[in-house]
Amino acid sequence: MKKITSILLAVCISVTIAVTTTTESMSAQSTLKGDIDGNDKVTISDALEILKYLAGMESMISPQNPSVWAAARVTGGNHPVIADVLEILKYLAGMENIIGTKPLTHEQQLAAEVVKLVNIERQKAGLDPFVSSNRALNNATQRRARELTIDYNHNRPDGKSAFTVLAEFGLRHAHAAENIAMGRVKPADIVNAWMNSPGHRENILNNEYTQIGVGVAQDSEGMYYWAQLFFTPLG
Repeated sequence: MKKITSILLAVCISVTIAVTTTTESMSAQSTLKGDIDGNDKVTISDALEILKYLAGMESMISPQNPSVWAAARVTGGNHPVIADVLEILKYLAGMENIIGTKPLTHEQQLAAEVVKLVNIERQKAGLDPFVSSNRALNNATQRRARELTIDYNHNRPDGKSAFTVLAEFGLRHAHAAENIAMGRVKPADIVNAWMNSPGHRENILNNEYTQIGVGVAQDSEGMYYWAQLFFTPLG
């Protein structure tokens, strides 16, 4: 067990830029599982604190500090264990865990706002909102957004149709369409531009499509690229 602890400790240290080792900045009110340092989020530094405790090193974790002691016992045991560290690492990797859903990245927040605005436009037109919870479709659309930073085109960088990305994520479509854009930063500006373009507007308000994926990516110069995939599953 000590060997495993030492290995994990070394890994966490290697990817941690800075770790606070005092309790002065700690929030006594933190109730988030895994939030050892009390900053209302779970980071690699929190995993490191548990590993330091398990290795017998100086750490924030102590039974005399009830809020921190509770936060460190992620899996609900009587005291912090290796399993608590693993849950934090799974959380940070976006894997299924008992802490909760990993906070959205900036790009994911932008994409979610685009979905919200598009569904508002559909509701104005008397249409059902798009379903946006298809993870495979979202991943496919994010791949398309990254590809647009290489070649801004409805064809992929290898020359194939944009819709070939769907099959790569196990999606079979009865109907599909794509909107792309670049340059603008605000979701409202993107949706407004699409709604003022007849072809893009038609895709957004087409009742044949039931699902939507939105992807956002930046190139090396900070330019934003946006992709929408409209999708109706086959069968």
